[in-house]
Order: sequence, then C-alpha cells, then structure tokens
Amino acid sequence: MANGIGIIDSDYCGENDEILLTVQNITDNPITITAGERIAQAMILPISRVEMLEVSKTGAVDRGGFGSTGIA
Repeated sequence: MANGIGIIDSDYCGENDEILLTVQNITDNPITITAGERIAQAMILPISRVEMLEVSKTGAVDRGGFGSTGIA
C-alpha cells in the first residue's frame, strides 16, 4: 500500500460507493494481483459520541507541548 492507513467515514455507504486501494510495486519484478487475492485488512472501530465543555482555564500546568512525555 502506498499509504498504510486510511479512514472510511460512517456515511460512506451509498449503492455506488467503492473502497479502492492504491498499490505500488517497489521491486524491479512484475507482480500480478489476481481477483480474490487478499491484499488489505480492515478494522471496524466504534464511534464515540462526546459532549464538549468549553472552559476559560484548565487549572493544569504546562506539560511541554505536543508529544511531550513530561520528562525534562
């Protein structure tokens, strides 16, 4: 797969909707994909419904920004 991850939204369910894959051969040899061959996997995840509450301050100290482990 050229892009290892993709997301399919829950409203993608029309009669003409298809899930298509972009594949890339990174070798110098020809590769044939035959009908019915398994070349991808899918995982169905639940959709969490949440309610947001806007606050002016969180009361938490700065933890170092995006991706921070909190270790100085």
